[in-house]
Amino acid sequence: MFVDSSPPSRGMFAINTDHAVNSDLSRHSDGWMTWTSASLYLAWLGFSDTHSSINHYKVTVGSSYMATDVGKKPDAKYIHSTANEDNGDEGKVQLFKVQTKGLINYDILYVTIWAVNGVGLRSDLIYSAFRRVPGGALELIRRCDSMSCEGHCVCAPQDQKCPSSPSLNSCTDISSNNSNSILLVMDSNGYSSTDLSFTSSANILRGQWIISQSQGLAPLWYEWSVGYTGFSTPTGIYNLVDEKNWQDGGQFTDGVYITNRDVNLVEHSSYSFYVRVWYTVDSYAVFKSDGITVFSQTPPVASVRGKVVSNHTVSM
Repeated sequence: MFVDSSPPSRGMFAINTDHAVNSDLSRHSDGWMTWTSASLYLAWLGFSDTHSSINHYKVTVGSSYMATDVGKKPDAKYIHSTANEDNGDEGKVQLFKVQTKGLINYDILYVTIWAVNGVGLRSDLIYSAFRRVPGGALELIRRCDSMSCEGHCVCAPQDQKCPSSPSLNSCTDISSNNSNSILLVMDSNGYSSTDLSFTSSANILRGQWIISQSQGLAPLWYEWSVGYTGFSTPTGIYNLVDEKNWQDGGQFTDGVYITNRDVNLVEHSSYSFYVRVWYTVDSYAVFKSDGITVFSQTPPVASVRGKVVSNHTVSM
């Protein structure tokens, strides 16, 4: 059995750019990144996994940020190809037809892609917005407004956000007074749907969540994080100076956190999965699991000191 505990690295869409070095980047060819009345012809590259390799990709298409309402088959798998054009360090370009609902009513499309490696781990999401250009081309939107009060957008540098739009209200955390859909967050080992209290892994935390009570507004999208159980917000795992505390969850209902190489979770400490649910562009609630405790070491064998009992034969 081959062990791979690292997710794939993410890539990028293969589309024309106005960058000064455009002539040196052959990431786009005619016929790529186009649309017809009920399909998108997408091209991407740069996803990689040096251990268990890329197995397949998943694609969602929506009419708004992180939405999936335009794609016709959101669960379809797009099998990684090794036969297409090679772009050196960026790997083989991936070309796929993605079926959609009729596109006549959608001028802007939000497309999300992620890769899945041979052991089932997902890469981080890449997401962009495209404008349908008459004639069949897709134009990448490079300048955009923030999609939320926290600056979620599709045109910021990787893992960064846009300045919050002046037209949006300040963010409102409604966790303590939530009349919208309620989540149940569970700690999992990836093989069981039941909530677990202990884990034997010092490197991996898994969480999954379901809507336990449907009321009010439904979730627009999810974010997830991990931290020590004793806090109301995720604390103690991510370095907030150079790491994101909240990871993009999109429409996922599960997440996996893997420590960096040579870093272990603290033995006998309890960790929780945190899920932030966005109901509107300026209101959210945070839910957390009840925690899972790390026991990655075997119990010690006790050495008991005591008196020795021996048998003697007594002559009568």
